[in-house]
Amino acid sequence: VFSSDRSEYGSQCSGNFFQNKRILNQYRMSPDGKNIHSLSNNKDFDRYPHVLDNGQIIYTRWEYQERHLFNVHNLWVSRPDGSMKDPIYKEHINSNAPQALRDARQIYGTDKLVAIANGHHEWEDGAVVTIDPNKGTNDPAGMTIVTPNVSAREGGIGTGNIPRGGGVSATGGLYQQPFGLSENSFLVAFSYNYPRMYGYGFNFGLYYIDVFGNKELIHRDPVFSVSYPVLLEKRSIPPIIP
Repeated sequence: VFSSDRSEYGSQCSGNFFQNKRILNQYRMSPDGKNIHSLSNNKDFDRYPHVLDNGQIIYTRWEYQERHLFNVHNLWVSRPDGSMKDPIYKEHINSNAPQALRDARQIYGTDKLVAIANGHHEWEDGAVVTIDPNKGTNDPAGMTIVTPNVSAREGGIGTGNIPRGGGVSATGGLYQQPFGLSENSFLVAFSYNYPRMYGYGFNFGLYYIDVFGNKELIHRDPVFSVSYPVLLEKRSIPPIIP
């Protein structure tokens, strides 16, 4: 499963040609790269797809239906053929919540998710949060902020719970692509957010963090960013959904 701009849609709100023909939708293909089929037909974005333990796809959906401009990036799930699309978290939370949740993955072996909280007009760097969908699709109490003191994000990162261990208290910087080792520990890409122009991160390194405040550098390259950490461990193959 992957996201692509091959639908050639343009954004309705860019005000210029920056996003012309750049709207992303989701597609699937065979392991050899053949048999490409469309899974979505969104006039905005469907992106950051990952597979859940139950075989569903979780992704971030950008849409304006029945919500304010700054609450449009929410978490959805679908079957692998694109059917049965349904919100899983933050579909209609219009207060005490971040503007966007991006790049969500399941914390394997649990029903919880880990994601990045940030603003509407920003890339996928921000605060690491965990989400318990069992609390309710629109319950703010379902979100816990693991890194509460990141660099300023558009609209803030929400007022979710802080974990019992206090989370990572270090001030500043931005996180990307969290991977849950457990409910309490994560691999992340982290940037000191320098230079601060445009609010983007700069030169991401690979770190270990946990809810008890530990933060340890694993690897940082002096030139190239280190991104998309993945645990090299065999996992159970998700079931095939008819």
